[in-house]
Amino acid sequence: MLQSFIPNKNMTGMYNFKVGQGASPSFFFFSDNNMLMLKTLKESEDEILFKKGFLAEYFKYIMENPDTLIMKIFGAYQLEIGKSKVAFVLTENMIGLDKSRVKRCFDLKGSKLGRVVGTEDKELLDGTGMKVLKEGNLLKLNELAKAD
Repeated sequence: MLQSFIPNKNMTGMYNFKVGQGASPSFFFFSDNNMLMLKTLKESEDEILFKKGFLAEYFKYIMENPDTLIMKIFGAYQLEIGKSKVAFVLTENMIGLDKSRVKRCFDLKGSKLGRVVGTEDKELLDGTGMKVLKEGNLLKLNELAKAD
């Protein structure tokens, strides 16, 4: 599985990447079997992981809650190339091979400010598949479900 991230051992898989849809998009690279993901970090994410102690608390939580649904981080890295620094994490890909079975996919950050993706009510109720939704969509879905 980790061989997927070695370029000369997985030339086909090197094209298995996506660019995030956020304000400052991250680069996502998936292992050939789609079970692992590398994600580049924005400066704010890098600061939280490496400078504010998140990883120690995260590790403690994961060890105390082995059945958690929180995504598993297998490693957090910083790579320096000349004067440039790139930070990234190696994580499980929570969707893995189940793309076709996903009804809705959310990227929740814990804020409502600007956290909505344009959808029609019917689309939201019926399912959006791999279209990544946010907090505002989850709140709207809850309202729609209560109205039914």
